[in-house]
Amino acid sequence: LLINGGTLSSGSVAIGNAASAVGAATVTSGSWVTTGTFQVGAFGEGSLLINGGVVSSGLGLIATQSSATGSVVVTSGSWANAGEMNVGTNGSGSLLVNGGVVSNANAI
Repeated sequence: LLINGGTLSSGSVAIGNAASAVGAATVTSGSWVTTGTFQVGAFGEGSLLINGGVVSSGLGLIATQSSATGSVVVTSGSWANAGEMNVGTNGSGSLLVNGGVVSNANAI
């Protein structure tokens, strides 16, 4: 999935949702607005690159389940969570902020 302008709105997001799934998303401009949970690597393998633009969510989860692998890289732009962010809850998760902003109303 590539967001290169405009706005994508959704209730929740799961990139790499099933155990055998591999999913990737890139945001280069525009916005991705999620009112609920934004999962990168729910049960499978998920990656998110934010290289401009804005991602917002209620709760950010990276590598939720034990079978999951999740990777988020922020090089510019922002990811704002209204709640908390969990990295590697039960799986293998990583968050790299190499520019841009990641903000959470609660703890990481």
